[in-house]
Amino acid sequence: MNSSINFNTLRTDMIRYLASVKTTDAFPYSLQKGSPGSFYGSCFAVLTAELLNYDLPGAAQIKKEIYARLDNTTGLVENEELDSQIFTENRQHSAQYLLLQTSYFARSALYALNEKDLPPVKLALDLAENSQIFDWLDSLNWNNPWLVSNLDMFLGIFLLEWQKEENCPPSIEVGISEYFRWHEEKQSNIDGFWGANTDPLERMAGGYHIFVIYDAINRKIPYLDEAVVATRKLKWADNLYVYGGGGGACEDMDAIDILVRGAEASSTNREATKAELFIVAERLAFGVNKDGGYSWRVNLPPSWFIHLTKQKSWNELVGSLKALAFKLKNRSHYKSINLYSSCDVYPFKLNISDTWSTWFRASSLAMIAQTSPEMFENKCNWFLHQRPGLGLDPKVNTKNNKLDE
Repeated sequence: MNSSINFNTLRTDMIRYLASVKTTDAFPYSLQKGSPGSFYGSCFAVLTAELLNYDLPGAAQIKKEIYARLDNTTGLVENEELDSQIFTENRQHSAQYLLLQTSYFARSALYALNEKDLPPVKLALDLAENSQIFDWLDSLNWNNPWLVSNLDMFLGIFLLEWQKEENCPPSIEVGISEYFRWHEEKQSNIDGFWGANTDPLERMAGGYHIFVIYDAINRKIPYLDEAVVATRKLKWADNLYVYGGGGGACEDMDAIDILVRGAEASSTNREATKAELFIVAERLAFGVNKDGGYSWRVNLPPSWFIHLTKQKSWNELVGSLKALAFKLKNRSHYKSINLYSSCDVYPFKLNISDTWSTWFRASSLAMIAQTSPEMFENKCNWFLHQRPGLGLDPKVNTKNNKLDE
């Protein structure tokens, strides 16, 4: 396999994109061009810059704004951009969800900016000291594993941050044991995922959030082979992981991460999985937008069809033509406007570059390229972090995840 992907060019493109969404607002980066600078847009810009080994203009301002909202007692971060949100009973993203999500992204951005010794999140300690970790996980609505596994992941991250404290309370170690006991009692031995929902995409996306906690402490992921088999079945005609084509920034990253870990951990279908990931990497590389960023849906540029024809990749060409036909017939699949975390202050169009998708899609490319460098002529020297959470370097737990020993 000799890929034509040039990671240096892609890096330059994405840096150009970040410059295009910079504003003069207090939080200087927007979620999508034309939107005001925002809390989330700026955090995602920081995380993209960390991945690309790039000194982000305005980083000091972002750091200052986050610290101004960080509560040193609770370890949580308030985001007043969310004050307008109305939390009805049927709303998926609750007030607690958004508070924990905001805190996670803000803290991640500070870590990416080389900040250390952040106050740990008191919620995790309270649950651990009151022996409520197992019950709290049990209380989540696992009919929606994609959603609630984020809450699960936030808790796991905050527990592990407590573990690094110099005077870590004994209850934290007990709480972490309970955290993993819950997952190993509730995990499916059929597909390696969690929850009552039978939709395979929901289950896969939910499982990814939990796998990164296992990897963060080098704990072997049970049923990883089963998870890889289930994930590979989700691949659609255009080699991404959403029905109809174009993929999704979250769904593709989740699937790619699982497949990368699985290919490294087991010889079962290793070569087939790596070959699949190679095509996925090329699909993503050719799908970068003209402004240098990535959108939630990866577009189908003419250059992609030309590339497949030159490579005589007839199966991939047919699949991409099928996706193009679906796109022309179902325009809203690519062009609808979504609300990030159901927040009306964060609208984004699926076929236009946004800072979230740029970070996630670039991370996906780096995961494939850095775990299988032999497949690529051009080296990808981007930086995948080793903190618990999204975008974790999949090589962290390669040794302990070995399934063939």
